[in-house]
Amino acid sequence: MIYPRRNEKEGHSLTQTFFMRGAVPADVITRHVGEELVLLHRSTNECLGLDPVGTRMWNLVTTSKSIQSAFEVLLSEYDVERGQLRNDLEEFIENLKRHKLIEFIPAASISSEETG
Repeated sequence: MIYPRRNEKEGHSLTQTFFMRGAVPADVITRHVGEELVLLHRSTNECLGLDPVGTRMWNLVTTSKSIQSAFEVLLSEYDVERGQLRNDLEEFIENLKRHKLIEFIPAASISSEETG
């Protein structure tokens, strides 16, 4: 996976984002194509294809109780150093945000049905 570097001019950290939950915007359609996941924003026509690792990241970020929880699961599943995974996940999220393919909701707003 190749992701654009974070915009240093923005100068913000994703630390707060890790304590939120990723959500699929209403205008975003997802489709599996083979082992990839394709994300399409209907209003902007932005399209992004995710390889199997990106698809796993997407699934965890959009279904876990928080992005931090998704990070911990990924850390247990992949042979990667903590700092490298954090950087990769931050770049992944920044790329999704840049293309308006994800939005964030506070982890506390997740209903009990969603958490099991």
